Amino acid sequence: MTTSDRPTRRAILLKIGVLFNAAVGAMLAVPVLRYVLSPVTRQRKQGDGTWISLGSLNKFPAGQTRLATYQHPSATPSDGETAETPCWVRRLEDDTFQVFAINCAHLGCPVRWFPQSNLFMCPDAHPRGPGEPVEGELTVRALIRELVVRVIQRVGNWFEQRLQLAGTIKHTMAHPVPRRTASWFYVFGSAALTVFLLQLVTGILLAIVYVPSAGEAWSSLQALNTQISVGWFIRALHGWGSNFMLAIVVIHMVQVFLFGAHKYPRELTWIVGVFLLLMTLGMAFTGQVLRFDQDAYWGLGIGTSIVSRVPVLGPPLVSLLLGGPIIAAATLSRFFALHVFVIPGALIAFVGIHLLLVLKLGINEWPMPGRIVRRATYLQEYHELTERDGVPFVPGAIVKDLFFSAAILLSIAVCAFVLGPFGPGGQPDPTIIQTAPRPDFFFLWLYALLSLLPPSSETPILLIGPAIALIALIGLPFVAGQGEKSWRRRPIAVLTILLIAVGLGALTRLALHTPWSPVMDAWSGLPIPTKYLVGRSPLERQGALVFQSKQCRNCHSLGDTGGQRGPALDQVAVRLTQDQLIRQVIQGGGNMPAYGNNLSPPQTTALVAFLQTLHPIGQAPARDASQTELSKLGLGP
Repeated sequence: MTTSDRPTRRAILLKIGVLFNAAVGAMLAVPVLRYVLSPVTRQRKQGDGTWISLGSLNKFPAGQTRLATYQHPSATPSDGETAETPCWVRRLEDDTFQVFAINCAHLGCPVRWFPQSNLFMCPDAHPRGPGEPVEGELTVRALIRELVVRVIQRVGNWFEQRLQLAGTIKHTMAHPVPRRTASWFYVFGSAALTVFLLQLVTGILLAIVYVPSAGEAWSSLQALNTQISVGWFIRALHGWGSNFMLAIVVIHMVQVFLFGAHKYPRELTWIVGVFLLLMTLGMAFTGQVLRFDQDAYWGLGIGTSIVSRVPVLGPPLVSLLLGGPIIAAATLSRFFALHVFVIPGALIAFVGIHLLLVLKLGINEWPMPGRIVRRATYLQEYHELTERDGVPFVPGAIVKDLFFSAAILLSIAVCAFVLGPFGPGGQPDPTIIQTAPRPDFFFLWLYALLSLLPPSSETPILLIGPAIALIALIGLPFVAGQGEKSWRRRPIAVLTILLIAVGLGALTRLALHTPWSPVMDAWSGLPIPTKYLVGRSPLERQGALVFQSKQCRNCHSLGDTGGQRGPALDQVAVRLTQDQLIRQVIQGGGNMPAYGNNLSPPQTTALVAFLQTLHPIGQAPARDASQTELSKLGLGP
């Protein structure tokens, strides 16, 4: 073998990348096929093959044929009335019956019984029943198979002569890109496209089972989680795929901004990418709504509350989104249409435009310090660079894309298998107000921002802030369309990304802990630890009951359990005197509400007596200094 005949390193890596992707695809195809074929391959439920009651014997007189119905053993709660299976029952003698299926054995038509003629009749007149194949039928089938192969070849050639896709595909694969762009920094766009395709496949599979009805949506998700083979895994793939896709799109936007790829002549490519980011956020939000659990219900209520603040158009927009004045069945149907048809259709269209722009304008070159973008000379300089130092996209730049995309798919599969699907939580019930709704991870920063904003500035910021951000993103390539590309010489761009990342990260961390909100289920958890009740007087124990019944542990912790909104009370008697405790309970203070109207004087006295016992052993509770001096003089209590 000569040196020229040996495979190059890049060709070997390309083959390894293809094999890696094929292995990951095959691994994901196994649960997908099992999910699709679950109605065929699922095991018979317990109870199949046993006797099923069709009713009282009096319903079936001897010598007559009657229609009966029964619940199919494989029925699920979400099947509704379709689980009722009819059959014909004929009683021959006292203890002898014949049971006939309701369907015709030929085409499956519903069979009717005509007592006048004592016959079963099919509503369709079938010209002939099943019989032996006609003479020469096997030879005809062989000829048909050969003819089909020839027709497929001719049809393929016919389409190729008119569409000429083969040349376009070859040109796309061979289009030159700057050599240094074959880098790990340029893999996020192809990874986002790969995850989007995964979302399309898993979304179609889920839509087969999901019922977009306010009464059945929650049950259909439970069926996917517990009853349908690997349904939980398909849900988990879709949910984690959404998170990964949103993260990759955000990282891709940051990389494009730092590498100056928004500058001339790629302004439109950047603007299309901005809309792709907004659509990805829309897919994530509408997907959370389709879970239709408590978080989805109240989260949608919060979202529509924000929309309602838009001047003039707010109320009509809310009615348009909800399909009426309340969150109900029409709401879920509308969000199902948005999530399954409208936004994915727009995404597919914009992804096509984005890819077309990338192919027409080329992939952004590596940002070298000192390489300035000038409208008059950039296109010529770029073409000279690709001719001088360019490589074909396949196999020159696609190798790292293949490896990274396969690694992302594998990561999604691992997260889905280990962490499982998202929800659903409790069934949506507007009468249950003891709940703390929380959005999905990528919207937690907004949740924290809404919680921390002063009421006076909340509406202006919510209405003006998104508009300013969108205008800034769209206007960026027109304001900064020329000049330096390298992030090393654009400190303001780097600082902007860092400030946004730190701000969003801090808000997300706050939203995970929600220090402004009490733990709503703290009072219904473990009882007050025994060590706080041993040796206490009846009055102090009565105060402990008041402490528990008034849900003080929603905001305050005791024994490392309870809320975090207020200070821990394990040593409150050391910090506050009896009078201070009484005043704090009755009048409130800081972010603590006043309980003077909610507690009777005996309850207040008992509660304060219990709080005065909360101090370290060997350390006396706090006492008013004036009372201490009076005690020394023998005048105090």
